[in-house]
Amino acid sequence: MRKFDQITEDYSRQPVPDSATVTGLRITVVMVGAVITLPIFFVAAQLGHSLGLRNAIIAFFVAGVFLAGLAGAAGVLASKTRLTTWFILKYSFGGTGAKIVSAFIGITVLGWYGATVEMFARAVVAIVRDLGGTPMDNRVYLIIASILMIAIALFGFKGLDRLSRLALPIMLVLLGSLVYTAINTFGIPAQSVGEMPLSQGISATIGAFIVAVAMFPDVCRYARSSKDAVQASWLSFGLGVPIVLLLAAIPVTLSGEQDFLKVILTIGLGVPGLVLLLLATWTTNAFNLYSSSLVFATIIERVQKWKLVIVVGILGTLVALLPILENFLYFLNFLAALVPPLAGIYLSDYFVLNKQKYDAEDLKQLPAFRPVAFVAWILGSLVGLFANEGKIALTSVPAADAILTAFLIYTVLSYVLRNKKEDFP
Repeated sequence: MRKFDQITEDYSRQPVPDSATVTGLRITVVMVGAVITLPIFFVAAQLGHSLGLRNAIIAFFVAGVFLAGLAGAAGVLASKTRLTTWFILKYSFGGTGAKIVSAFIGITVLGWYGATVEMFARAVVAIVRDLGGTPMDNRVYLIIASILMIAIALFGFKGLDRLSRLALPIMLVLLGSLVYTAINTFGIPAQSVGEMPLSQGISATIGAFIVAVAMFPDVCRYARSSKDAVQASWLSFGLGVPIVLLLAAIPVTLSGEQDFLKVILTIGLGVPGLVLLLLATWTTNAFNLYSSSLVFATIIERVQKWKLVIVVGILGTLVALLPILENFLYFLNFLAALVPPLAGIYLSDYFVLNKQKYDAEDLKQLPAFRPVAFVAWILGSLVGLFANEGKIALTSVPAADAILTAFLIYTVLSYVLRNKKEDFP
């Protein structure tokens, strides 16, 4: 058992040692593998249909620049501290405060896990039926997929790294063949512009990936240097994300069909499509399980992380059996408003207030709670929610509004309280 503990060591409660760090390219492979997923295929399909191909290309790459810039800052922080997102939050929220935040976010990530694997199970049933077979109960596919994801997440970043290096090239080839077949089947129509405004398309693209950016330190803590972290952020979000979205949007735009799965079946790529969906769900949900287990490793400090992976995986599977897809859009909107402000807070705390200096000894002296962080988080989340409903407009991007609000409120209040020698250690 002790040997297995060593094999699955993921440094969830301590800085990643130099001997375990990797290049920016390997982090990119893990991150791009994580963002290639069935829900994102549907997002790309809807945006491609609503924007038109020309504006979709613009929206994807403009959003990619914003995401890469923010991820670069988060990545630099992670590469210097070598800590998980949730350990980093201890500096701004306090020891107990960070656990409360982590518990809440951990539960929401489980929702992502459950929704993704449930969508996969339904897709498998549809593909098997289309191929003329008799599908099993979708719960069987769901449980089998969950076992595969747990098996990879047990080994932490090392497991994600190996799986992504195997799966990513295959997924890109399959997406490329899907585009090629769609062009041959439907042809290339004249350039058209959809009904959705370009600014709204950019905002929607950013909102779809902003959670991954906020949690980027979970993988970027393995970066060999700050240069590798910046490289990974731009290759992942500035280049990888737009390309993946484009590859998923082109077939939908050419076919005129908004359902990505129906496009796969229409052009007769059932088996390749099934392989694509399997690998996409496997890489993404292994990442979700990895991140969620890191959250709970921060809360439950005396249990080995691999044991938490199993427990969290079982809970995520149970969540998948609930009718979560019926309220999926509401869930995404809520999550998109809740997580981004955390990035604004930890970036302010590290780069502005602490001048890029974190000392492990400081954690022992921090108070249990930092009220200023909770104030910034709550207000930032509220601004994000109101902006998403069109009631507030600061930057025209709700997620950016939430980050900016939390960043400014946390910075200003922290300086005020520091001068008064209140709330600050």
